[in-house]
Amino acid sequence: MAYDNPKGLLDDPEESRRMAQYWKGQIKAVEEDNANWYKRGDTILKRYRDERAQTADQSQRRMNLLWSSVQILKPAVYARVPQAICERKFNDHDPVGRVSATILERALRNELQENGFHTAMRRARDDYLLPGRGQLWVRYEPELG
Repeated sequence: MAYDNPKGLLDDPEESRRMAQYWKGQIKAVEEDNANWYKRGDTILKRYRDERAQTADQSQRRMNLLWSSVQILKPAVYARVPQAICERKFNDHDPVGRVSATILERALRNELQENGFHTAMRRARDDYLLPGRGQLWVRYEPELG
């Protein structure tokens, strides 16, 4: 695949340097923002795990409200694997469409059951509730040969 360079931007070394400098600055800014986010996330996780120093007076009772709040929210955000349902848009008598929907539904159910979907969703749920960035990424890795 050839790279299309309609304006000839990469032919000018000065323009290329300016673009590289701009994008290096953008990458650095994002890394700095993420460093602050990770630091804040670590602080939140320590508070959730109740990693506080012991008080001098052991008779004082402490309650971790963050932990209890998150435990209540967990099943409301995600509790179990969803049930895959594939249906035809129009319920006409099309045997090819019916068989295709059945095959797709079975394939989805198998993928959800066998490939760690539940574990990944629980981890993303916990990341969403605590540091605040619960993301799942799907990566397709083909096996060729």
